[in-house]
Amino acid sequence: MDNNKDDFYYVKRILKSVEVLTRYLKDKSIDDLLYDGFLQDAIENRFTKIAEDSAKISADFKKSTPQIPWTSITSIRNKVCHNYDIVDAPTLYKAIKVDFIDFKNNLLSNFVYHRMNLCSGPFDLIEQKSKTIEMRLFDEKRQKIKIGDIIIFVNLDTKKEIITEVMDLKVYKTFEELYANYPKRSLGYHADEIANPNDMLEYYSKEDISNFGVLAIEIKLY
Repeated sequence: MDNNKDDFYYVKRILKSVEVLTRYLKDKSIDDLLYDGFLQDAIENRFTKIAEDSAKISADFKKSTPQIPWTSITSIRNKVCHNYDIVDAPTLYKAIKVDFIDFKNNLLSNFVYHRMNLCSGPFDLIEQKSKTIEMRLFDEKRQKIKIGDIIIFVNLDTKKEIITEVMDLKVYKTFEELYANYPKRSLGYHADEIANPNDMLEYYSKEDISNFGVLAIEIKLY
């Protein structure tokens, strides 16, 4: 592999491109896809990235994941990049809006990943790339989280999901200590809000905090 980058590195890159393509078509219609040249270029670029990353994955890995349509990925990319004017827009639209759901799940099955529930407020801030630190109790469940793992956040209100990667982990004795080490915006506060560590007592008791400590999870949105 190039620069000692393994199969999982490239699978993660493909997963990111799948998420980006999904966001490109958020609230978009088939007509938007057909007549928006900028959208077409953006989709072409991402399909090119997927094809390039797929080409760098080993034959052994592809054989071990027959549920993933590796050949179809390259085929769709070629149609998008070289013959877009004759591509059936509804078919391409369905590929990204519907078929990519199974594709994403198949990719995720190759990773250690975690699911975390969030209310709409913090969920939206992560989706907007404003909140980059998720705060949790450092209990047995969170002790299993490692750098490079994937966290899927689920909006409790809408059931929408977003995928993030763990970039760093820091353990602190208290939330006061944690709050002192990060800008309040990264913790999910707005500019006009006071970042108060006691806000976390709504979720965790003082006893649990004392027993386990707390965890700052630096995340990056896919």
